[in-house]
Amino acid sequence: MRHISVPADQADLIVLPVYQHCTGADFMLHDVMAFARETIPGVKSGEKPVSVVMTHDWGICIAFAW
Repeated sequence: MRHISVPADQADLIVLPVYQHCTGADFMLHDVMAFARETIPGVKSGEKPVSVVMTHDWGICIAFAW
């Protein structure tokens, strides 16, 4: 992915990976979106489409908060 990536201000699509949170941990989706809105030009105004990829990572925890 690094080889085909461009700086965010040049991108046509912004992809934000969000790992599913573990039981007892904070849910990161809202924080990731808030950070993207404030730091990536065009996300807040809606000029840049955003795709959020929610992934499972069994290496982080074994008790997902369903």
